[in-house]
Amino acid sequence: RKLLPPPHNGIGSPEDSLISCKMLAPKQPKVDLERLMTYSGETLRLEAIMANGEPEDASRRMIISLYPETLPITFSVFEMQA
Repeated sequence: RKLLPPPHNGIGSPEDSLISCKMLAPKQPKVDLERLMTYSGETLRLEAIMANGEPEDASRRMIISLYPETLPITFSVFEMQA
């Protein structure tokens, strides 16, 4: 009788969770050398504001940084001090 994999717990992608159940040591993702050479050290920074209509959030500002050299593209969000 074959066991079914456990349900996805919400951390990471469902594919990553399934692979980690099937393999003891997951394979390293392939490196896209062209992307790495093109975007090496590049960071895209955006300034954002809260637009939810709440008066206490009107003055909140965020910095969103995208790192295109990594796969999948990673990002970080920081709130600027007023």
